[in-house]
Amino acid sequence: MTPLPPHPGPPVAARPRTAVAIAVTGEDGRARWTYPVPFTRPPVLTALPVDPAPEDEQRTATVALEEVTPTHAVVRVWRTRARRGSGVSSPAGDGVTVHLAAYEADA
Repeated sequence: MTPLPPHPGPPVAARPRTAVAIAVTGEDGRARWTYPVPFTRPPVLTALPVDPAPEDEQRTATVALEEVTPTHAVVRVWRTRARRGSGVSSPAGDGVTVHLAAYEADA
């Protein structure tokens, strides 16, 4: 039996537009991403921080979406540390890598 060739998917015009980037935070823990081409409306956005100190089991890097527009996004990375009764969060500072992806929504 001969395998079928891979399906090319929908026509290019019918595919939702996507954009990806890697950003690095500034001193305040924020990173701004201007998309290569503007979307028609704010896209669906994912942001994943790359933990700058993965060996530190007491602190975790998390990211918050602060602004998502058709032309750009602003995210902020926080470092959190558990503490009995409450946790402590502070901006991660500069040099934290954030992986970003924007997807054009259907509706």
